Amino acid sequence: CPTVPDPAQMASAAQLRQMNSFVAKLGVRPTGSRAHARYIAWIRKQLKTIPGVQTSELRFPINRWSASKATLHLRTGGKTRRLLVAGPIPYAKPTGRKGARAPLAFVPAGTTIDTANASGKIVVREAHAGSIQQALFLLVSWSMYDPNHTIDPAANFKGDFIAYLERIADLKDAAAAGAKGIVFVKPLPRRQIKDHYEPYEGLPWGVPGVFLGADQGKRITDAIEAGKHPTARITLRAGFKRVTTPTVLATLPGASPQRIVIDSHTDGTNAAEDNGPVAMVAMARYFASLPASCRPR
Repeated sequence: CPTVPDPAQMASAAQLRQMNSFVAKLGVRPTGSRAHARYIAWIRKQLKTIPGVQTSELRFPINRWSASKATLHLRTGGKTRRLLVAGPIPYAKPTGRKGARAPLAFVPAGTTIDTANASGKIVVREAHAGSIQQALFLLVSWSMYDPNHTIDPAANFKGDFIAYLERIADLKDAAAAGAKGIVFVKPLPRRQIKDHYEPYEGLPWGVPGVFLGADQGKRITDAIEAGKHPTARITLRAGFKRVTTPTVLATLPGASPQRIVIDSHTDGTNAAEDNGPVAMVAMARYFASLPASCRPR
């Protein structure tokens, strides 16, 4: 039995790239969505081609939220302009057909959203990614494979999920303050964050809201800074639907009943951050190529 994997027997970079390209084309995959279901179907198909793998499923009913329309109109200087949104805030409160109209109020990061600055207004909030030093971030790893020293431990790792709790606090605070809505402005152009999806608690929030790219967000902040007292109208048509979503279980028997469990989620925001099952399929294919005696568990 090999003590280390033979690279020739493992998935090549080209094969991994091909699998990841399929995931990338799916776009955002909210739990229970059509894109999510397509990914699970692809995983099932891949597992069926691996000799010896036994599959089963656990099915879970959920109330899936989905939006059919999300728009933002900015009114300033007597003119109304539609700003292209990057996406709705998942599980945000739907509006009526006429939307939610209110004055815009910029509340800078680090300032708590409260009644004094948000009541009866649509809050504009910068939503920067979180940051943590690479050395601290990698402490969660048992070990790290970086033979070419491409990771600088002193540099910072950035990710939206690091500032995840801040977005949740903003949404809760805006609802408690009586805000009419909230607009999160990301520090990237819209084309780079289209269909941005956070937070993913799966819980309904008490205010309607959308994400804007930095290009569209600047139109709002410029109007506020110029003292033009802009207003906005958020229209969010959304609702809940009862759907069933599966967890796929794939077992490759070994020489004993002891188990090693490798786990990942199949929903996700993109193919760069959420592609665990691609690696798991490749790993299963490699281990299936070994004799059962070389799989002690």
